[in-house]
Amino acid sequence: MLGRSGYNIFLILFFCLFLACESEYTSMVKKELNSGKEHNELIFGMKMGETRKDFFETCWELNKAEKISHGPENKHALYKTNLDSTAEQSQKVEMLFYGIFDSLQVMRGMDFKFTYTGWAIWNEHYHAEPLAIALTDYFIKKYGGNPFLEIEVATLGKKAFVKVDGNRQIKIYPIDSKEVRVKIEDLRYLPGYQDLI
Repeated sequence: MLGRSGYNIFLILFFCLFLACESEYTSMVKKELNSGKEHNELIFGMKMGETRKDFFETCWELNKAEKISHGPENKHALYKTNLDSTAEQSQKVEMLFYGIFDSLQVMRGMDFKFTYTGWAIWNEHYHAEPLAIALTDYFIKKYGGNPFLEIEVATLGKKAFVKVDGNRQIKIYPIDSKEVRVKIEDLRYLPGYQDLI
């Protein structure tokens, strides 16, 4: 049996081990949520906290200006762009996007799917894995802030790149050999995150 001093040492060691086991991701989330900083910017001037109606009105105006068009089956908006106009090889991508809305039709994030327009099964340069890495650079340049961490996401059964700045989380991961999913979400409205504040 442990004496009182042995028990105290055991508790201290257990507590230190518990802190050491807390992932870098969890530490980042706690720090950023507790910072009180708000980062609500999405794309094309849209922001988290706007309504579904706001989203559709912005998309309508962008469509009229021929900046975007409709995606497959009208389930997403489609935008074509270059990830890096200074790159030697073409980095043209198609970006499908749609707002993430809560039960009150308030936008709490944005769901994206990216593909290289030059994708081909035999051309690994344009596959999803290199695209996911290129997208981490793209979003750092676009938003600044913290670097991306590579983490294992149990619910996905795969690795993803994740960055958190204040309330805004950006998660990037390949869906298959062609397509990369990017989710920008307000952590304050995701289940379980209130416990970290």
